[in-house]
Amino acid sequence: MINLQGIIDIGTNTVKLLVIRETEDGHPVFVNKRVFPTKTGKGSFSQNQITTEAAERTIEAIKKSLIVARGYECNDIKAFATAALRNAVNPEIIMDPVKNETGIDIEIITGDREAELIYKGVKNAVNIENERYLIMDIGGGSTEYIIADNNRIYFKKSYPHGVSALVEKFEISEKIKPIDQENIVFYLNETTHDLQNALSKYPCSHFVGSSGSFNTFYTVISAIIDGNDKAVEKNTYYTFGEPFRETLQKLIDSNAGERYLTPGIHEMRVETIHMAALLAQIMIEKAKPEKISYSFYSLVEGVWFDR
Repeated sequence: MINLQGIIDIGTNTVKLLVIRETEDGHPVFVNKRVFPTKTGKGSFSQNQITTEAAERTIEAIKKSLIVARGYECNDIKAFATAALRNAVNPEIIMDPVKNETGIDIEIITGDREAELIYKGVKNAVNIENERYLIMDIGGGSTEYIIADNNRIYFKKSYPHGVSALVEKFEISEKIKPIDQENIVFYLNETTHDLQNALSKYPCSHFVGSSGSFNTFYTVISAIIDGNDKAVEKNTYYTFGEPFRETLQKLIDSNAGERYLTPGIHEMRVETIHMAALLAQIMIEKAKPEKISYSFYSLVEGVWFDR
């Protein structure tokens, strides 16, 4: 009998499912990956309260994930929740119905634990030897930063400046105006002193992005260079070349209509990918890395490696 595990990541904008099994030599085989748009945190950041509509969308996505996982007869299913439920005053609006209707207990993890799991995912994806790197995982409700090498973590922290949270906080609609950009840069500078101090103490030659936003950067660039080499998708990471910085700037300057028509951008990312591009640009300017990569592994894969 093949033992399969289902891992469900309940984020601010999506519910992600990973169905995974282990080979005889201990390597993971990713049997199925699904992403269900939910916008769990939409309209909740100022009050830290999940709306009834967002809860209904999220519960439905969790149920769909469980149908898939149980269809594979997973012997173990784990569900984790991050910023949306972590920061909410009413996480039970999702947790209680899921427990009552499916029997699944949702574990809300801390920002520190989230960063640690992201590191474990990225560490097993990116081929980095004897080199310190900065990991950035852009979420909807939070963004995690980890300074590490393959042997240890030097700094890790989760900040409440995910893309959906920033779009709502600064009332960004279709486009980031110059004054908005100035305000966002000032806000990030004022709220990440400890990260900036850590980068000064532990400079990083390699910048690694994970999460859905960096996957979108990857798919946009793949479309720009005529599909890229699709064989790279069989690997676990991709190193960006010259088009990356130009792509970030175009996304920052874009309006919603332009983003909607851009090949490689999923509809659910149109409202926030320009903010993600700005966040990535700001951090890359601070870190000044020699290389920039995208890790195909992040939190859900990190849960599996954290056994």
